[in-house]
Amino acid sequence: MGRATERVRKELEKLRKYYGATKCYVEREGRREEVPCESIPELLREGTAKETVIVCNERLGKCVKAPKGTSIEVIEAEGREVYLIKDETEDVGRWSKLGYIITGKGEGRTIKTPKAGKIIFIEEVLGEKPDHYRIYVASEGVEE
Repeated sequence: MGRATERVRKELEKLRKYYGATKCYVEREGRREEVPCESIPELLREGTAKETVIVCNERLGKCVKAPKGTSIEVIEAEGREVYLIKDETEDVGRWSKLGYIITGKGEGRTIKTPKAGKIIFIEEVLGEKPDHYRIYVASEGVEE
């Protein structure tokens, strides 16, 4: 195999990671159970993790574990267009950019996180006309 072919193969392997899925698990009685990712927001929405949640981001090859009782910050991002620049399992600093919103008037806004931590999950709220996302960030107690 030539060098050019090998280089193309490496690029394709790298590209394939961008299409990887997010897998979600709940830990119950010491056992990990795979659950649909759509069920994760209900376990995080009240501001604390109701159960031990594990989210694995295959695009980045990382998993995060938010034990039961972990404090969760929910950040709403809603506008005509929403562009996120961070992904699940990534670290974020205090006031760091999570993405951008284009408003109905065509103005740009920056989405920032008020606390440093790790992004546990990103929920796309379906069925609403403007783009709408909820970003769940845990600032303490998260394990990789």
